[in-house]
Amino acid sequence: MKAVILAGGFGSRLKPLSTHLPKPMVPVLNYPVLRHVIVGLAKVGVRDIGVAAGSDAALLRSFPWQAETLGCRLHWLRDDRSAGTAGALTCNRDFFDGAPALVVPADKISAVDVVALMEHHHRYPAAVTLAVHSVDGATWSGDVVETDGPYASAYRYLPRHRPDGLCHGSTDVWVVDPVVLASPPKYPQDFPRDVLSKLADEPDTVGVFDAGHIPLRDFGVFSGLYKGNIEAAQGLLSLEFRGEQVQNGVYVEAGVRIAGQVHLEPPVHIGRDVSIAAGTRVMGPAVIGHEATIGRGAVVSGAVLLPGATVPPESVVAEGLVGGFARLASATLKHHPIGGPAERVAGSAKQLTDVNE
Repeated sequence: MKAVILAGGFGSRLKPLSTHLPKPMVPVLNYPVLRHVIVGLAKVGVRDIGVAAGSDAALLRSFPWQAETLGCRLHWLRDDRSAGTAGALTCNRDFFDGAPALVVPADKISAVDVVALMEHHHRYPAAVTLAVHSVDGATWSGDVVETDGPYASAYRYLPRHRPDGLCHGSTDVWVVDPVVLASPPKYPQDFPRDVLSKLADEPDTVGVFDAGHIPLRDFGVFSGLYKGNIEAAQGLLSLEFRGEQVQNGVYVEAGVRIAGQVHLEPPVHIGRDVSIAAGTRVMGPAVIGHEATIGRGAVVSGAVLLPGATVPPESVVAEGLVGGFARLASATLKHHPIGGPAERVAGSAKQLTDVNE
């Protein structure tokens, strides 16, 4: 099974952060969201993963994704941003080798069972099969799919008028048959808006796989970046936890310096080379990014400190996203995953002997 990760977006919803750090690199539990997407695909047996990256391709390729340790191969594909997502798929049609492939976004994490999705595609042949999930129409802000049995009867791209009650929202996880990628688009085309919405008007052309009630988080917006990190810290997104669990629900990576009289209330995830001064309180769920600094007597509660963030002494940060754009980029690019999620962190248990439980 092959997969294509669409990683060529402009990151406009994350500006100005995305001018310093490409959207696929934004941190989730202190490591790029793209890393988590790759790990998730490798876990279900995807062995060839194509990453369609745009002008940020050189930077993305320079990061040590360590795909080989996960048992898969990364293929860096072309993505001309001017051609849209439809063009990104069409210009890489050869990667499909004439067979259907998974297509997933680089900035979203969900619990879609992609193996069952592929099986559904083969059971109910279609040009494209969409994974949808049950959402409340009144609050859902994404695309809506109307269904007729195992197929779509309509694809509503960001509809102005939302349906009442539960409806099917698109997860942006698809199985795409290369038959729909016959020729490059003559103008920039968005695959959901310009392709799926038209294909769904043809009977039995767009398949629908109902993933049910599943967690899904879009990390391409600031609110999603915050909420998704909190959910990940709570274990709701089933992502890998890195570092040593030094007490129940507290994970610490290498190089952390923690002074005495520090209170840590789980769940808390602390990245590398973090400095926490005496008299501080960190109350979970919380994520403390690589190279972050928490000053003496500060309180951090339900917050996400991005890599390189600083919390001044005698200050409070509660239920928010904190960080500077330049420091975020340098601290994120400097640190990369080493070993498995249960790696030992030398000295961290000793460093935490003064933690008040």
